[in-house]
Amino acid sequence: METNMTFPPREPNIGQKSDSRADAPHANKKNKRILSLPAKILFSLCLSAGVIHIIACVSRSFSDFFNFHISSVIRWLLAAVTNFLPFSLAETVIISLPLLIILLVWGCLRASARSNAEGWRYVINLFAVVTLFYTLFVYGFATAYRGSTLEEKLGLDRQAVSAEELYETADILRQNIHALLDDVSFIYGGASVMPYTYG
Repeated sequence: METNMTFPPREPNIGQKSDSRADAPHANKKNKRILSLPAKILFSLCLSAGVIHIIACVSRSFSDFFNFHISSVIRWLLAAVTNFLPFSLAETVIISLPLLIILLVWGCLRASARSNAEGWRYVINLFAVVTLFYTLFVYGFATAYRGSTLEEKLGLDRQAVSAEELYETADILRQNIHALLDDVSFIYGGASVMPYTYG
């Protein structure tokens, strides 16, 4: 005896498809976001550095406070990081600038070839990285140029100096330098090792 069993047609999961379609614009919007989170952070730091720079230009006491308590820590951190490198980081960046410019232009052209949004995102993120140099300069060094002068910090009176006084000062320095030459170790090639540190 032959029996024919029929099953109702499977209904498509309309709700699941609509959810995936609804999520797609959000995913595309997230992927095409021009201003990334690291760029927002760098721009925010640059904005705060600009405010600090303006305040330092109009307030010498603020410059002295910031330079002594905050900038000194930033300079120490930069020195500690670069101390592990067997070369000068600043000189390496300057020497590598032609190659870096070529690579950056090539990357910008590749990003622009994919889409205009990719090109703009590349340029904006690159500009955000450039602002990091200004931020480090302000936080680490700029306030020192706007603080009290050396004679104010040392309690000295600025007076006119005669040529004879300059000669006597240079002669005293020469005598003291020659007296300390035996304590300095000179390495072949011109480098020298001091018997003391700045710490």
